[in-house]
Amino acid sequence: MNDRFLIIGGGIAGLTAAETIRQMLPEAEITLACEEPDLPYTRPLLSKVYLKTLEKEKLYIHPASWYTKNQIRLLLNARAVSLDPAMRTVTLEDGIILSYDKLIYALGAAPFMPPYPYIPAGVFPVRTLADIAGIHRYAAVAENAVVIGGGVIGLEMAWELKQMGLSVTVLELAPRLLSRQLDSESAAVITGLMKEQGVAVHTGVTIEGFLGDADGNVSGVCVRETGMLPAELVIMSAGVRPRKELAEAAGLSCGRGVRVDDELCSSDPCIYAAGDCVEGRFINPALWNYSEASGRIAAWNASGVFERKIFEPTGGDILLHSMGTALFSTGCVNEGENNVVGHLSDGVAEDPLFRVNTMAGHKRHYEKRFYQDGRLAGAVLIGNLGRMQSIREEIANAKETKEGSRMAPVSRASATKHCRREETKEETQRVTVNHAPESAIREEG
Repeated sequence: MNDRFLIIGGGIAGLTAAETIRQMLPEAEITLACEEPDLPYTRPLLSKVYLKTLEKEKLYIHPASWYTKNQIRLLLNARAVSLDPAMRTVTLEDGIILSYDKLIYALGAAPFMPPYPYIPAGVFPVRTLADIAGIHRYAAVAENAVVIGGGVIGLEMAWELKQMGLSVTVLELAPRLLSRQLDSESAAVITGLMKEQGVAVHTGVTIEGFLGDADGNVSGVCVRETGMLPAELVIMSAGVRPRKELAEAAGLSCGRGVRVDDELCSSDPCIYAAGDCVEGRFINPALWNYSEASGRIAAWNASGVFERKIFEPTGGDILLHSMGTALFSTGCVNEGENNVVGHLSDGVAEDPLFRVNTMAGHKRHYEKRFYQDGRLAGAVLIGNLGRMQSIREEIANAKETKEGSRMAPVSRASATKHCRREETKEETQRVTVNHAPESAIREEG
């Protein structure tokens, strides 16, 4: 008898799990239950493509015929409301009961909406096709938009709305934008670029609530530090919360998310979890590549065909094209994470554990490298992303070397020589980061 695999959640984690199981087990029964009415789609393109065109087909990962061809039973508008691990069943909102031998729990995360006493119409998260359709409708008649949240998605939405002709303000509760992906200095560069493009930015603020007009539509945002900001459209991009409720009610071990081991198996041996809903040994960044990789590993181990694999995420990178520039951040980029802060200026590193190499050959070209124990641990690129792949490889190699203890740390002289070589290659001028040109200090998660 063929194994029955049930996957609940139609995001990239769930879809990747379905693809992987089909590749490994050509005869297995696979059911993919999706809560939304649309085919699984590329969520990162919501703000980049769908907001502009409202053409769903451009976002679909596979056409409907692909699921038929690969014998994957696709259920749309199929919201799971209960899970019974003892009976190995999932009940849908319409009463249909689905049985399984192995379950992949991939319900993702829900946008965080603070419990304000009054939320008028025109306040939207950025999570689904329906959200974007609503944003597009309000943007067509709005003059002012406020984006709450200075992460990747918030900044992407701010830029798209600005290009649509709206006056845009970004509000961030943290002291800086992209606080999880950028150090304070790099965040200042991004903030400056945003202001240069006409996008207002306020960080370290407290949102106290919303105002609405006589028709119940949003008309303003109340901010403790600035007062009322006019807004006929508000984007809520203040993070997500793992959707663990179904698992928790079923008795699975849960914390912030669904707890899993290194093989992505939950506290029930027949249930694996993947995507934004997972809580494991690694920090879950709620990013596309993390969800895709976890879906693949969860399905691989659930199939039981080959030797089991450990989930070792390599993600955490962000790539942002916005505000007339490009941004790439990877690795450990925050001061205080075992880094001793110093700057590289005139070829002299103040501290061998932390070096910064900033290029200012073009006012939108900025590079900052972070070293731990003489090895590259993180980097931020703004503007020219030409060395993005080489930096990824260098960090990966440094990590392997450190974990395997196969090589002595890079010497202070060697690291300094590397920085000089890179600068010569780019034919740009080295400057002290703290004194970067004013024109360079200008621009989700």
